[in-house]
Amino acid sequence: MLDRRRFLKTAGAVGAAAIASPALDALGATNEHLASLTTGGLGPAPKQLTGKLTVAFFGASDIVKAWTPIFNGFRQLHPKVDLTLVPIPGATWSDYADSAILQMAGGRQFDVLEAAVNIQRLFISKNVIQPLDAYIARDKAELASYFADENPQFLHWNKTLISKGGPTYYLPGDYNAYCAWVNTKMFQDAGVPVPSNGWTWKDLMAAGAKISAPGKYLIHVDPNDMFFIQPWTLTNGGTLLNADWSRSTMATPRTIEAVKFAQSLCAKGYSPKPGGAFDDTTEFASDNLAIFGCGMWLNPSIKAAGAASKVKIVQWPRNRTSGTSVGWNAYPVVKSSKNKEVAWAFTKYLASNKAVTNIAQTGQSTPGRKKLFYKYAPTAAPEKGIENLWTAVASATPVPSPDAADAINALMIKTMTQIYSSTDDPTPLLQSLDKQVNALLKKG
Repeated sequence: MLDRRRFLKTAGAVGAAAIASPALDALGATNEHLASLTTGGLGPAPKQLTGKLTVAFFGASDIVKAWTPIFNGFRQLHPKVDLTLVPIPGATWSDYADSAILQMAGGRQFDVLEAAVNIQRLFISKNVIQPLDAYIARDKAELASYFADENPQFLHWNKTLISKGGPTYYLPGDYNAYCAWVNTKMFQDAGVPVPSNGWTWKDLMAAGAKISAPGKYLIHVDPNDMFFIQPWTLTNGGTLLNADWSRSTMATPRTIEAVKFAQSLCAKGYSPKPGGAFDDTTEFASDNLAIFGCGMWLNPSIKAAGAASKVKIVQWPRNRTSGTSVGWNAYPVVKSSKNKEVAWAFTKYLASNKAVTNIAQTGQSTPGRKKLFYKYAPTAAPEKGIENLWTAVASATPVPSPDAADAINALMIKTMTQIYSSTDDPTPLLQSLDKQVNALLKKG
C-alpha cells in the first residue's frame, strides 16, 4: 500500500447482497448505475487461467518479499499462471511511475501496476490503464463482499477525485491514515499527560518545553511530502489545494498560520531541522523522539525494535478542527496487457477476503475493509490506539494528487525545507509557491 517511508527511502461488488451498502452508493453503483453498466462484449470469466502475469511494484526487493504470503495465495488459486513480480525502486512514487511508463514504451510488458493515490491520475492521463466497469459488471457477485465492506470514503474519492465521474480504473485497497505515534514513556518520565484524541496545538507546544532537550525531540516535523505537511493545514481549517485539486490554497491565511506553527516547532528545537539523517524508529525506540507521524507502515520496524509496548496512537493535534492526510493503494490492469483476464483476476484477488486477510496479518499496511481491519489489525499491530488508523479516515482529506502532483510535490518539499530551516516569515515563500502551483495546475 501507500508506504510513505518506503517511497522516500527505497533505492505506503456490486451484487444483490451489496446493493444497499453505503459503499456502493459512494461508488455510484446503485441499482440504476448497475443497470447502465454492460460487460462491453466480454465473455464469461474463464474457468481456468493460464499464461504469464507480470506485476510492477514500487520499492526494492524487500518490499516484494514482505508481500510473499499475498502473492503465494494467488499462486495457490491459479497454479497455471506464471506470476512474476518486478520491484521498481525510486525516490518518489512519481519516479516509479515514470520508470514503469518508460519501460513499457521500450517494450517491457507489465500486466498490473501498483498505484498509490499519488500517481493514479497520472496513469489515467497517460492512457496506460484499462477501465474496469465491464469487468465489474460481469463479476458483480464475486465482488459483492468487497463493495459491502470496503471503506465508502475510498470508493467515493475513487469516483469523484480520481476518475472525475468517468470510467472506473481502480479498486481501492490498503491505505494509510496519518496519525501521531506517541512515546508514552517519554511523556510519563517528563510528568506530562499522555495525549488523547482531541488534544491541541497548545498541548503539543506545552509538552515541548518539558520533553525537549539537546538530542531529545518532542516531534519530527517532516517537510518531505505533502502527505506530512497537509495535517498541519487541515487541523487549522486550511488546505493545500481546493476540494477538486484545481486551485492552490497555499497562501491563504489559515495555511500560512499553520506553516508558521510547524516552523516554530523547529525553531524552538522541539523538532530536528531538515537535513541530515534522522530515523524515526531508531530515535523513538531510544527515547530520543516523543512523537512521529505515520500510518501503518512503520509498525513492523517499531515491533522489531521492541518499542510497540510504549506506543499510543492518537489523532493529529488540532487547532480549529480535526483533520489529517490519507492515501490508498490500488492495482490497475494495464491497457496493453496481452492477458487482461489474468491481470483482472489478480486485481480482484487483492480485493478478496483471502488477500485482504493476508495484508492485514502482515501488519505493514492498513486493510481498507472494516471487518477485516478490526479482526486482524489489533493483533498484527499491537500498539495501543491502533483503531485510530481506521477512525481517522472520517475526518481525513486525500493527499492532493492532481495530474501535476509530482512537480507540485517537488516544489512543496523545496519550499517547506527552506521554511523549516529558518525563522524568517514564510509568507513570501508561500505566496511564490502558490503562484507556481497554480501555473502547474492550469497547465495540467
